[in-house]
Amino acid sequence: MGENNNQQDPRLIQPEIIGELRKDKIGKPILVIELFLLFGIVLAALPLINNQLNDEQSQLYKLIHGAPVDIAPTIPVDTKKEEFLDGSKVNLLAFDTKMKYENIVIQNFELSNGIISCVMYAYNGIIDLDKKDLYLEITSTSDQVLGAIKLVGTFDNVEQHVKLEAYGIQFNPNLSYSGKIVEMTDDDFPQIELNEDTNGFATLTCTKDNRSIQYYFQNKFLIKIDDTVYHAISDYTDDEYLNLLKEYQDKASKLGATVASVNEVMNGFQYRAIIDYDTKYVIPDSVVDYNYYPENALAKKIAYAQKSKGFDCK
Repeated sequence: MGENNNQQDPRLIQPEIIGELRKDKIGKPILVIELFLLFGIVLAALPLINNQLNDEQSQLYKLIHGAPVDIAPTIPVDTKKEEFLDGSKVNLLAFDTKMKYENIVIQNFELSNGIISCVMYAYNGIIDLDKKDLYLEITSTSDQVLGAIKLVGTFDNVEQHVKLEAYGIQFNPNLSYSGKIVEMTDDDFPQIELNEDTNGFATLTCTKDNRSIQYYFQNKFLIKIDDTVYHAISDYTDDEYLNLLKEYQDKASKLGATVASVNEVMNGFQYRAIIDYDTKYVIPDSVVDYNYYPENALAKKIAYAQKSKGFDCK
C-alpha cells in the first residue's frame, strides 16, 4: 500500500491554544486618560479650595468649622494723661500739680507760712494778668474758702518762679490745701460797707509797707485817688536808690506837675500823686500802675483787689 501510515487522521487533530485575547486590556488607555484629567482638575481646584478653607464667610469653611461668632471690635481706650488739670476746678496745691486756665499755667506749688511758691508762664504768646480779674481762690480740706490772691504780672512762655502772698492765711504743714483760678466779674465781688456821708461820699485807705493809697468814692464809685510813697536811703544801695528816685521822677513827669511830685526829704524821698477824676483828668497810657483804677471803678472791686495784694484796707 502506498499510503503513509504515519499521517494522522485530520479528524483526530485537536486545536492548540497559542494565546488569549483579554477584554480588560482594551479599556486601559481610557482609564489613563480619565486619571490624567482628574489630576488636572484637582490641581486647578486646589487654589479655589484653599481660598474657601481660609474664608470665614464661605460655605466650605462654615461646613468644617461652623459659623463664625461676631465679636464687637475693640475700641482703644485713650489712657493718655492730660498735660494740665483744669484750673477752673479745685485742684490740690501740690508740687506735682499743673493747672491751666485759658492762657496761664501755674504749677509746682509749695506752701510755707503765708507764701505760695510756684511756677507761672503763658501757654501761648504773652498775657498781662494785671488787666484781668483773675484770682487764685484757696480752700481748706473742709472746702472752706480761706481767701484769694490776685494774679498779677506779665508772662510769656518762659517759666517764672513766683511767690504769691496769701494774706491772712498761715498754712499748716500737716494739712493739705486746694485752689482754683477764678475770673471775677463785677457781680462776683462781695459788697463792702463804707462810712458814707449824707451825699454818698466815702473814703477807703489801703496801706502796705511804705505806701498809702486813699480812694475817694461817691455812691461807691471811684472819683479820686491820693497816693503817697516814701523810700528811705538806708533800704537800698546807692545805685538802687538813685535808679528808684529816677523812676518815680519819670512817673511824676508823665502824670504832670499839677498831679504828681517827688520831693527829697530827710533820709529819702517822697512821691505823691493826686488823681482827681472830677477835673476830667485821664491817666496817660505811658503810666502803668495797676493800683490806679479808672474813673467810676466799683468800691467793692478795689477793696477786694487791694486786700488780695496784701494791702490793709479800712
